[in-house]
Amino acid sequence: MTARVEDSAIHRNLSWDSRRRFHAFLGWPEALIWLAYLALVMVPAEIARRKGRSFLLFFIFGLFLIVPALIVAFLVSDRRAAGPG
Repeated sequence: MTARVEDSAIHRNLSWDSRRRFHAFLGWPEALIWLAYLALVMVPAEIARRKGRSFLLFFIFGLFLIVPALIVAFLVSDRRAAGPG
């Protein structure tokens, strides 16, 4: 049987204000992790953009599959390098 977060021993010993501060504190590390992940996702998107590919497509690709997106972004050919003729 799993206890809900509100029923845990740590919450029973805290006042309402302390509970609010406890949850606010726990939110910062998670927010920083998400920001770092979004910054990492922009790497393959920027590499693809510099090679003449779609930034948005690679950004979405990186959101779901970051490692394959990095590999594909490095291996994809540069559209701007091949000039006319």
